[in-house]
Amino acid sequence: GRQISANVKITAIDQKAKTITIKGPEGDSETVDVTSDEGQAALKNLKVGDEIRIVYTQAVAVRLLPNN
Repeated sequence: GRQISANVKITAIDQKAKTITIKGPEGDSETVDVTSDEGQAALKNLKVGDEIRIVYTQAVAVRLLPNN
């Protein structure tokens, strides 16, 4: 996969579920799991409205079919 980074704004935080909802630079919103120990430790210091930089890996799935 290809690593991508983006500056996003936090629009919601769920401490129990360990998720944050973010709004990307193009206005799209997504709820993401915070899985790293470092990220989970940082959750308690984050607030709605904070701007953070995220890095994620974009995966591509390809299915090859025979040419009939």
